[in-house]
Amino acid sequence: MLSGNHRVLAAIAAGIEESEVLEITTALSEPQLVAIQLSHNAIIGKDDPSILKELWGLLDFDLKEYSGLTDDLFKVDDLDVSVLKVEQPLYHKLVISFLPADQAAFDGYLTALAKAAESKKIQAVRHVADGADFDLFFDTLIATKEKYAVHNSAVALRLIAGLAAEQLAETAAAPR
Repeated sequence: MLSGNHRVLAAIAAGIEESEVLEITTALSEPQLVAIQLSHNAIIGKDDPSILKELWGLLDFDLKEYSGLTDDLFKVDDLDVSVLKVEQPLYHKLVISFLPADQAAFDGYLTALAKAAESKKIQAVRHVADGADFDLFFDTLIATKEKYAVHNSAVALRLIAGLAAEQLAETAAAPR
């Protein structure tokens, strides 16, 4: 059946047992069958646009004309690409100033941390962190300042790096 599926279902629901039909007895190609189907659905019915476009694409020019459809039916509105926009993430910059001796000590700890991380095959360098990472860092900085009675953040950061290096050394020395 090429067309009239909805009419047949409605007739069955209404209890109609017989109806007139139009029977095509000649052989038709697949594109001809599609053109007939599209022409009947163009008169009545609601089509799935993607299926309709796919079927319509199978037809040559004459059969497209027979179908009663035009390519205007398949025009797509301009896409709204604003949803694809990537915005700069919100970030906070933390600047810590070191005295030369503190910087040398801190650099030493960073080198030790990098070596320890390398031996454990973990990535030691991160250039971007989550906000939760900042909160953990800041809370640790404050706790370190309070515990060691330090007022300078750079000194507290050096202490944190030293504590982390000690912890990694202990972890590396512990049996697995």
